[in-house]
Order: sequence, then C-alpha cells, then structure tokens
Amino acid sequence: ENSYRWDTTRQRFLSRFARRLESSPQWGYWFLLDLRSEVWELNPEFVVMGPDSFDFEKVGGSAGFEYLGRDDWELSSHLSLGWRSFKGLDREKERFHDGALLRYETEISHPFWQRPEEDLEMGFFLKGGLGSVPADEERVFPFAEGGISFRSFFDRSEHNWEVTADIRAGRIGEGAPFDELFMLGIDRDSQLWLRGHPV
Repeated sequence: ENSYRWDTTRQRFLSRFARRLESSPQWGYWFLLDLRSEVWELNPEFVVMGPDSFDFEKVGGSAGFEYLGRDDWELSSHLSLGWRSFKGLDREKERFHDGALLRYETEISHPFWQRPEEDLEMGFFLKGGLGSVPADEERVFPFAEGGISFRSFFDRSEHNWEVTADIRAGRIGEGAPFDELFMLGIDRDSQLWLRGHPV
C-alpha cells in the first residue's frame, strides 16, 4: 500500500508492505515507512511558547506481525522507531523534545456477536504498550485503549455499502510527547482523534 497527502500545511507519504507465511497462513508480517511534514498551531490557553505556529517533521518506520486464530481471534504486535523535529519552538518545553521515539504496541480483537444471515457483526478490541522518548532523562509512558465495534452492510446482496461504528476509550501516561497525544477532529490518515487543530 502506498498513499500520500500533499496539502499546503500537511504533507505525508506512507508505504506499507504485508505478507502471509506460505507454510502458516494464519501468521503474517508487515513493514511500514512514514514521512511527514506538518504546520501546527497551539492554543494560547494550552501553553505560552512564543510563536503561534511551528513545523513538525517526522521520519519513522515500524515492523510487526499478526496472528489470526480460531473463532476469528486476532492478535497483532509491532515495534516502531521515529525521529521527530519541532521547528520554531522552545525545545526545553515539556512534550516538545526533538529526537527519537521508540514505541511498542500489542492489540487483540474478537467478534463476540455475529449474525451472518443479516451481515451484522459486533466485536471488541484491546490494545496497549509503552513508548520511550530520550530527552534530558529517559521518559517512558504507557498507553492503553479499548472499545466495541459494530459492522454491517446496507445491501446484503451486493456488499457495496458498509456501515461501521466504534465506541472507544483510552488513557496515556504523563510523559507522552506532543505527537502521541490525541487529536481534536478527524484526519483521514490518522488514528489519533483528540490532539489539536491542524492549520
């Protein structure tokens, strides 16, 4: 998979390669490359840092595996490493340290209710892990998230119109950097949905 976004203030290139093992097709692995350059604005009520906007740049990659078990149980795990840069900010401020971010995440999911004759499915997912930011002193932050998902089709015969809905909640540790916080609003290529407003 390859995708890119080339807005004036938000550029991103994402490339992902995935493959199943021929000897054990329930196991799979994948590699991902993520390059981005974005302009962000901070709410003055959040922190007083001088300039209204700053440039955020990131070069990162990750590798992981997934396992599809019996009764549609799914387990996945991945390790990611990225180099981030905050340009135009006081870099001594908390959450805005240039440098590497190491992150490990594991997720498990399972559909606990299914009606195949009506194309209805409901399931749950749980995921969590640890992140580490080397700053003046090593900072390790935990994170966890869980939720319930619903999936159905408007047209059961053709399967052209699919409806999905999620209810989720999560928690992240105090030492998390800015780019790991949640985003306010929905960005089509991000899962961080409560972080701030992109320009």
